[in-house]
Amino acid sequence: MTIHIAISLNRGIRALLEESPQLKEHAATRNMDVHYSSKTDDWATPADFFTTQNAKYHFDLDVCADDFNHKCQSYFTRVDDGLKQEWTGNVWMNPPYGRSIGAWVKKAYESAQAGALVVCLLPSRTDTKWFHDYCKKGEIEFLKGRLSFGENPTAKGRAPFPSVLVVFRPPEPKEPARPVNFRPVPLLRMIKKEKV
Repeated sequence: MTIHIAISLNRGIRALLEESPQLKEHAATRNMDVHYSSKTDDWATPADFFTTQNAKYHFDLDVCADDFNHKCQSYFTRVDDGLKQEWTGNVWMNPPYGRSIGAWVKKAYESAQAGALVVCLLPSRTDTKWFHDYCKKGEIEFLKGRLSFGENPTAKGRAPFPSVLVVFRPPEPKEPARPVNFRPVPLLRMIKKEKV
């Protein structure tokens, strides 16, 4: 019954679109598939947003880049496969937002545990396993509004999803155990009284 209704509804929408050129044009410009799928997973970091973050964190390495959109002098491309590389220093990560995003977030967390500072620009998908397993261990900043990813030719305009910035810091160095300072205690002499 449910499938039949869905098929009928879909046919009805198609019929309406065919009858109304205005609706058809509007539907063509409002591709909503990206809300529900990984139709495009490359969202180039907006330059002004990166500039603000770079002023704060002074990045050395962009781990998810290409030859045209890299944000640091040192960067990894798909060919380099950043997941297989060592991440050191202050790292910027805006990973592909598809099915592999969990592996990228895990690598960011593990790299921070090994001594790197990793700042991640991510879709705010608080219902995912990777968000709960790793992001909650970092510093989370939910971004107001929607970022504009205009540099990506396949993703013009504002993102169809909210974004979050997650910062993974290296563990605080453990202080060496301090020796306990004992004050010298004066020696007490046992004086034996001689029996008289």
